[in-house]
Amino acid sequence: MKMEKNGNKFLKVTGILMIIGGSLGIIIGIIAVVGALGLNLLSEGETVLLVWGSVAVLMSAI
Repeated sequence: MKMEKNGNKFLKVTGILMIIGGSLGIIIGIIAVVGALGLNLLSEGETVLLVWGSVAVLMSAI
């Protein structure tokens, strides 16, 4: 009985940490895309691969 209660608590904590990690990943991905687009504008289009890489990271987080 007591083991099940500890297991439930562990699963709740793990679920909360996964939600926090996922939301942080999405936010950081958006920041990376915006930063890559800004760098692309400043360098006159020479960093297209960086922009697509940032978009790929954002899509993997979603």
